[in-house]
Amino acid sequence: MTQETAESKILKARVRLLLSQPFFGNLLLYLEPVEKKGMAMPTMATDGDHLFFDPDFVMNLPTEHLIGVMVHEVGHIALRHLARRQGRNPIKWNLSADYAINDLIVNTTDNNGCRMFQLPPGILFNPAWHDQTAEWIYNKLPELNKEKTIDDHDQWGNCDKEGGTKEQEWKDRIAKAAVDARARGTLPGKWQTAIDDFLEPRLD
Repeated sequence: MTQETAESKILKARVRLLLSQPFFGNLLLYLEPVEKKGMAMPTMATDGDHLFFDPDFVMNLPTEHLIGVMVHEVGHIALRHLARRQGRNPIKWNLSADYAINDLIVNTTDNNGCRMFQLPPGILFNPAWHDQTAEWIYNKLPELNKEKTIDDHDQWGNCDKEGGTKEQEWKDRIAKAAVDARARGTLPGKWQTAIDDFLEPRLD
């Protein structure tokens, strides 16, 4: 019997998402899993091309929590957090983006009102900031904040350019995945709204 590795555990989790939540599963297909030790946060990270992971972190996570973290990673891309940072303070923006994405994940429910994803304990989460954007949360956070994100955002540099080729490439992928998921009736309503807002911004 072949012993499970961190990468094989990630690939199995991705297959589960492809079958149950193809929007996230399809987007994860564009991220190549790469083992990476020495990250600022020894957990997971993405740069828009890779899904970096610390093997010990992956192996110690229950599968349901691993799926939640993978949705967290690709969710940052789906909501274009990597590009929307612009000239903001990186550390403060990272915290704001995590608060926003975690709120969305925690409040993603099925038709019976049951939570669809689980995240590890200790995540950044504030019920008072429910349904708020990362930009709104950024303006509420104090300048000096010692909280830590669930993942390593240091890898965002390569994809942190709004309007660039990579940015447009991902917008096309997100739109395609959203259309496919809608056709199959598997794109949760909260995600539909959030993704539509960022693919087709409404005039303020």
